[in-house]
Amino acid sequence: MLRILTTNHKSLHKGICTSTKLFNFKNYSSSNKGGNHMDQNYISEFFHNYNNIKTIENKKSSIESFVQKFKVGEGLNFSNIKKFIDDNINILGSLDAIETVLDIRSDLGDYASKQHSSTTTPLFSQELLTFESFLYDLIRDELKVDDLVCKPIDPNHINQHVLEQITSNEAVHPYSLDKTKRVQEIQQRMNGNDRLCLVLFHKDIPNLPLMSLYIALTVGIPGKMSTITNEISSTQSPNSAIFYSISSLHRGLKNVNFGHILIKKAMKYLQSTYSSKIINYCTLSPIPNFKNHLKRKSASDDTSKNLLAIPNDEEILEANKNQLLRLCLDYLYNEKKKGNKSIDPVSNFHLKNGASIYRLNWKGDLSPHRFDESFGIMINYYYNPDKISTNSSMYKSNGFICTEELFENQLKNKELNVVSK
Repeated sequence: MLRILTTNHKSLHKGICTSTKLFNFKNYSSSNKGGNHMDQNYISEFFHNYNNIKTIENKKSSIESFVQKFKVGEGLNFSNIKKFIDDNINILGSLDAIETVLDIRSDLGDYASKQHSSTTTPLFSQELLTFESFLYDLIRDELKVDDLVCKPIDPNHINQHVLEQITSNEAVHPYSLDKTKRVQEIQQRMNGNDRLCLVLFHKDIPNLPLMSLYIALTVGIPGKMSTITNEISSTQSPNSAIFYSISSLHRGLKNVNFGHILIKKAMKYLQSTYSSKIINYCTLSPIPNFKNHLKRKSASDDTSKNLLAIPNDEEILEANKNQLLRLCLDYLYNEKKKGNKSIDPVSNFHLKNGASIYRLNWKGDLSPHRFDESFGIMINYYYNPDKISTNSSMYKSNGFICTEELFENQLKNKELNVVSK
């Protein structure tokens, strides 16, 4: 089903839309049937030439001119664009059309981000807002769950376009800015039989990766990134799959949540590949906004203000350990945004997808980036295949956060000193 959405330039920038109507793609042409039927050659020419346009301003102007061609009376008729996309995927087997749709949506978001702070006037006409909403629904309609497949990638035999998308859009553990080093980096991340990267594709568009999930197979559930990044040999067979990075690989997919699909398909892949050996499915995740949360509190809270002055020094960190952990526990479990959902974006993502909170990890990653986010504290989210649907439903309906025993003990201050490998 499709949504026609109404929004404004601020909501487009933030990716927040308000649904006003639900209906199928065919209904885009249900009114004014005697109106303008676009020539498919015109649509093809626009899609073919779009990425040759150099500046974001010129792209916006080109999109506006394109959209005007679809005016029918007081409305817009986008049915021929839908037909063009369908023909490209089903008949031509081409990724160009759907990838250009993603590029257009990404560019509109970039334009809004670039301009919204410097003007109080609307950035987009109502026609352009309607078109952006149409693109959002078009993406969701074309990339149906049943048509999405989860595949492991081989870093030694990978399409260059796919490699570029995967490495350029890695959000959790970014690759080097030097593109010549990225092949070696991805090989290092997937060195050995216990490290892999699963990528979500549309079954008919094999060169357009949608999301990536990096997995480490370990003995037990680690709480430190060094367990993932270091080459540690073990005589024991791994029993845990640790999801340590999940990223959307195209900005045009903003607010199109394929994360839960990739995680479920990844678990099925692991179950079929490793049989019953893998019994735990868990993340090792950052807490990206914890320090920013303390900054917001620091204006009226001296404790937060003093903690923000702590340097990345292990001895000083240890002296403030319990205070930092208690504040972080409170942030993750009690701080909520509108709708009674977690204020932390990573936590909200995993809880919405059906995970429970497993354990908070002291000094999980003391790299400069993670220290600047959360003083190096990391967290595990646990995915129980039998409870995903129930957990997700409870969280989405009333904000209920499912937790595991270790985290519950941490909340009760019984085991703040939980040792994590």
